[in-house]
Amino acid sequence: MTLKARSKRSEIALTIVLISLLTITLIATACSLHSNIRTNNQTIIQNAPKPLSLSVNATPINETTISNTTNPTYNQSLISLNAEPTPSGTLNVTTYNQLHLTQFFDSLFNQDQDSFSTPAPDPISLNVTDFTTCTYGGYDVQQSNSSQFLFTFPDNTRDGQIAGSDALTRSNFSLQSLAFDAAFVAPKTNALGFDEMAIFATSDTTIYKGTEFGIRIDLNDSYIYGYIQEPTGDGNPEDVNFNMLRLMLNDGIMHHYNVIMSGATVSFFIDGINYGNLSFPSNSDYSNLNFSICAAVHRFTDGWDSEGDSMTAGNFSFNQQ
Repeated sequence: MTLKARSKRSEIALTIVLISLLTITLIATACSLHSNIRTNNQTIIQNAPKPLSLSVNATPINETTISNTTNPTYNQSLISLNAEPTPSGTLNVTTYNQLHLTQFFDSLFNQDQDSFSTPAPDPISLNVTDFTTCTYGGYDVQQSNSSQFLFTFPDNTRDGQIAGSDALTRSNFSLQSLAFDAAFVAPKTNALGFDEMAIFATSDTTIYKGTEFGIRIDLNDSYIYGYIQEPTGDGNPEDVNFNMLRLMLNDGIMHHYNVIMSGATVSFFIDGINYGNLSFPSNSDYSNLNFSICAAVHRFTDGWDSEGDSMTAGNFSFNQQ
């Protein structure tokens, strides 16, 4: 009986020892597994792709000045990302020309905020019946249709005086812009004097020494010019300041001209393209003056062959202040 009891207690003790060893082994295995999992997680996190550090590489374009233009070109960058990120995280930048937003909206609305609510008035058209024509030692002005005149250039002078012909509006107007179509045919351009074909607005229709602005072709070099004129203010009505801007070489083709006066500055457009501007030397704002519109051909040079030279002018219109 005593031996059996001792054997029974030995078996229980051995079982407890085995259970304890198994428990310790399980705990150790679990700790080791947890450590490995943590290490693997850290490895995965360290090997994950890091967010790209983006850097901008912009290449500016130098501002370009275009002959006979006034609108500067500004530079603005258009940013575009690579389709696939690169380790360096480089950001590609494509540079292109674009107006600043302020210049864009100013040009869109003619620098007039009221244009959002008040549209510009329609131009006032003129027919040939709104003009009176005359000739002085030259040829009569011909009427090609209800909206156009044909001027044949005079081929002689009268005792050294200017010879020519013109068409002048019967009324005068407060002008903001003057528009017309014109073709200058000039195979003969060897004149030496103040020989020209011109279309212009003038404040003086007596001696033509007042304020003027318009388009003329110089029959010395066959270039088309924009011009302005104003009295010098020295008290002598014969003295004027006369400035010209070369626009283009005459090609004999009909073009649409628009001459716009804003304060003391006059801008010249041909077929909708701005060729530049001139400012009156006195910086005077002549917007309150009344102007007559004149189309004229005249010559001063003696002994010059002008046969074949002519001017067609028509489709006159204007905007008032």
